[in-house]
Amino acid sequence: MKNLLIASAMLAAAGNAFAEESTANNEGERANLGFVINACLNQFGEHPFDAETVTPKYLAPSITVFGNGVALEDAQATAEPQLTIIAPSVNVLGEATYKLLNPNGWYCLSTNVSVLGKTNIELACDAHFVQANIAVGAEVSVTRPEDCGETN
Repeated sequence: MKNLLIASAMLAAAGNAFAEESTANNEGERANLGFVINACLNQFGEHPFDAETVTPKYLAPSITVFGNGVALEDAQATAEPQLTIIAPSVNVLGEATYKLLNPNGWYCLSTNVSVLGKTNIELACDAHFVQANIAVGAEVSVTRPEDCGETN
C-alpha cells in the first residue's frame, strides 16, 4: 500500500507539470505538448481543428484516493468547437466523476491511471470524448443525458 501511495504522488506531480505545459518555455516542453495535442486529434479522427494552430483548453489533473464524487467539472459553454485536454488523472480505490458539459467540447483524457477505481464521464449531448493514451487499470464509463437523441 505504501508503494501505491508513493506511485500516486509521483503521478500527481507529473500531472501538475502537464497542467503547467500550456506555458511551455522551451523547445522540449513545446514538443511534448504538441505530441499530446496530436495524439488527441488522431483519436478523434475527423475534427474541426488545425493541429498547427489549435489552442487547447487544459483542465487540471484529478487525484482521487478512497473518495467519490465530482472530481472535475467543465460547465463553460463555447460558441465554437473547443479542444479540451484533461491532464493525467489518478484514481486509487475511488469513484471519480467528470462532468464535461460544454456542448461544443472536444474532450481528450490524456492518461487515466486507476487502481481498483472507476471514472464516470458525464458528457454533454453534442460533446466529443476520447482517451489519447492507454488507460492504465482504469474502468471508464461515459454517459449522456437520456434526452440527447443521435449524438457523435
